Amino acid sequence: MTLHPSLPFQNRRHLAPFYTPRSVAQALTDWAITGAKTTVLDPSFGGCAFLYASLETLHRKGSPAPATQIYGVDIDPEARPYLEPLLSAGARAEQFITADFFDVSPDHFDGKPLDAVVGNPPYIRYHHIPDKARE
Repeated sequence: MTLHPSLPFQNRRHLAPFYTPRSVAQALTDWAITGAKTTVLDPSFGGCAFLYASLETLHRKGSPAPATQIYGVDIDPEARPYLEPLLSAGARAEQFITADFFDVSPDHFDGKPLDAVVGNPPYIRYHHIPDKARE
């Protein structure tokens, strides 16, 4: 299955999406996820490579409900369709937020502590980061 959203050209230039190969995402999540109860956040989930890799790693480590332990944020609403397999696996839509990560607080994640943050952070030009977020 190919998990790369097709963005209109103007969004590609502004959002500069780069999707991590699944094998790279898997290697990183295998390292970051230390046990079956680990909760995971991808702060810029895009094509969902790190979310799917997290699901696989948690499953292999013995989690009885790995999809419930995965959270994500992405500014691009066109990334949401790539969440469908996670929702089918037991995740709730509320675990995935469509917003600028700078506008998200820990309260957005069911009040649960997050144990691991995995992902490929987007390149953001410094002058595009709001002053408040830079502070």
